[in-house]
Amino acid sequence: MPVPLSHRHSDGAAALPQAIADVLGQFMNFLRTERNCSPHTLRNYRSDLEKFFTAQPALAIDFRRIREYLGRLHVD
Repeated sequence: MPVPLSHRHSDGAAALPQAIADVLGQFMNFLRTERNCSPHTLRNYRSDLEKFFTAQPALAIDFRRIREYLGRLHVD
């Protein structure tokens, strides 16, 4: 089901549900503070994860889907 326009980013991409956005923010903070990731790495992680979560229904995310997604990233 498409996301209503009021729930889209200015670039037209669907916005993440608040719960997922919160967890993603915590993960990005962990990568920045505990893993000392570079800004470039953080940007790429965020971009890839936002695309993944936007493309998957939240209840349908499981280990298999994550592995498939990562495999597609590797091929692309």
